[in-house]
Order: sequence, then structure tokens, then C-alpha cells
Amino acid sequence: MRILAVDHGEKHIGLAISDPTATIASPLKVIQHVSRVLDAAQVANLASENEVALIVIGQSYDEEGKPNLAGRRAARFAETLKEQTQIPVILWDESFSTQDARTARIEMGVSRKKRASHMDELAAVLILRSYLDANKSYKKFSVSSWFRHLHCIKRTICLANRVQVYTLRQTLRATQPTEQTVNQFHA
Repeated sequence: MRILAVDHGEKHIGLAISDPTATIASPLKVIQHVSRVLDAAQVANLASENEVALIVIGQSYDEEGKPNLAGRRAARFAETLKEQTQIPVILWDESFSTQDARTARIEMGVSRKKRASHMDELAAVLILRSYLDANKSYKKFSVSSWFRHLHCIKRTICLANRVQVYTLRQTLRATQPTEQTVNQFHA
């Protein structure tokens, strides 16, 4: 299942796509912003061409946890995109993805001149990577592995119960009940 990530900026829209196993995030393209409707149509067409099963749109938040101006723009873009495609569209927290992209380019040794170019594509990769990392644990288990996992849990519980019973028996053997403790128990 391929996933498309969108970093919606004021001037550019960065796109990243996963491999068919939804494990690896790669940059796809940067689109020049024209209008919300035309941009959404371009993204919908690219998603369809690449056989995408889910579109993840980055949404930024302020320090109070509410969508900021850019986040509200992303939400409006998501609504427009939903009108143009049958592919599910979700919003994903992308706070600081552009700053993280800038930092990554600095750490990679990219010159200042080249760093001034589009960050949107790399920011989209970071959004997608964040989404994939947060959701990868759900993909690890097939039905048969879930049954094996449940069987292991059952064995662990049974073992824990045996240990508790054994400990209780040892405790009872170590403390011989007296007539006084028996009377307290029955009271």
C-alpha cells in the first residue's frame, strides 16, 4: 500500500511517497502553488497515477495544540482534495517538519546556496516518515502471528498462576496454622 505525504506551503507543495510496503519514504515532487482547487487536482492525479491508497497531509499546530494559520490552510486543502478523490485523506501533525528539513540539509553539508531551494519535498518525506514510524507496529503481525502472540501471552499467564499457587503452598507449609489463626479465618 503506497502512501502519499503532502507538505502544503504558501508557495510550494512538497510531495513524498512510500514504497508499496509502506516502509520507505522518498521524495516525489514539488508543485508550484496556483490555487487550492488546481493544486488539489494535481495531487489527486499524482496519487491516482502512483496507485496511492492513503494521502497524509501535514498540519501544523501552535503552542496551545490548535491548528495555526498554516495548519488551517492545510485543513482547507485536505477538504478540497477529499472532494476530488476517493482516496482517503488524513491530517497528520507536521510541526517543525520544515525546520527539521533545514537542519537535516545543514547536517548533510549542503551549501547555503543550495539550502535556499525547496524544503517542501524533504519536509514531506519527514511527515511521511513520522506517519510510517507511528503506524508500523500495526503492520508487523499477520493473523497467524497474532495467534502465536496470544498463545505466548496465555502461556505466560498460566506460568504466572502456577508461580502464585506454588508460592502460596510454600507460604502455607512454612506457617503451620494454629488454633487461634484458624478461628480468626473462620470468624
